[in-house]
Amino acid sequence: MLVETALDENGNPVTTIEHVASRVVGENVRWEVATLGQSVPLSHAAALEWAVSYAASRGIPVVYERDDSIPPPPQAAASSAGARSRASK
Repeated sequence: MLVETALDENGNPVTTIEHVASRVVGENVRWEVATLGQSVPLSHAAALEWAVSYAASRGIPVVYERDDSIPPPPQAAASSAGARSRASK
């Protein structure tokens, strides 16, 4: 499961929830992505609660999350920006 939250053009949180899985076809691994909700007007906390419940009821072992609806503190933003610029060199 993947839960990603961002802000829409009006500054409101919108969340996308996807079920990502792999399966073997012959000798190859294939990835399948099923979008369960895209740009849903839902807070990250509410979406994460729903996704964890959904995952548990279906035996999905991992829920990944990314919440871009709340900006990081200025110090964290500066240090992560520096890490990005060093990594890109």
